[in-house]
Amino acid sequence: MLDCNWAYPFATAETRWSVAGHVQYTHSADQSINGISVDDHISWLLAQARFRLNTGHYLDSPDKRYVDMEYQYWRNKQCDPDTDERVPQPVD
Repeated sequence: MLDCNWAYPFATAETRWSVAGHVQYTHSADQSINGISVDDHISWLLAQARFRLNTGHYLDSPDKRYVDMEYQYWRNKQCDPDTDERVPQPVD
């Protein structure tokens, strides 16, 4: 399993943003106990990126109010080779 995350704040003109994310990869594996298969699964990848606009900067409360959008990509969701998911979504 490989698991990475990051966060990077930046500013453009009069706006303040940040981008954060998470990537998780699990390689396929076959596990057995005394020769009996107990967990066969295929590899999968989950990647999430979140873009945040710091709206508190405009309301004299910086770093307290944000508008967020997240994009999630999941290949072989829950080890199912027929299920891939791509979901953009607003964040509360």
